[in-house]
Amino acid sequence: MVVRLQTSEGEIKEYWTIQCIGGGEYGPDKYITKCGRQCIEWPKNLADFNYLNCDHLDCAIYLEELNAKRTDIILFTVISLIIFILVLNWLGFNSALILSGIVALFSLCIMITEIAARKKLEELTEYREKGTIKGIKAWRIYEDAKSG
Repeated sequence: MVVRLQTSEGEIKEYWTIQCIGGGEYGPDKYITKCGRQCIEWPKNLADFNYLNCDHLDCAIYLEELNAKRTDIILFTVISLIIFILVLNWLGFNSALILSGIVALFSLCIMITEIAARKKLEELTEYREKGTIKGIKAWRIYEDAKSG
């Protein structure tokens, strides 16, 4: 289950509530929701996944807040790497240009992720406060609306 909202125009939006914690060479240490559901491995069948994931609006808002904050930290790290690379231009213009381009591309991806997380966070908080998404009336869908 995820949080599903449908607008009066028929658009269905889905918001995840489960997050990965930790991680290493073999993937995340565990998957949890704000409300306390957790598991060590990603579920292999849909029934287990539905049990693990929740449909709490507060859990979805919490996850989007985490995503927006996490990318801010990464963005500052990337900016510091760009400055570091520019200082190291004594290695050669071509090398500095290539490395700066790679870091700038990574930074652009992070900014896109942050913008998407902030957009989802705005939609969820607007729904919680006003019952609308972008000014359009919306309501919760509790069953799988995509399967006829």
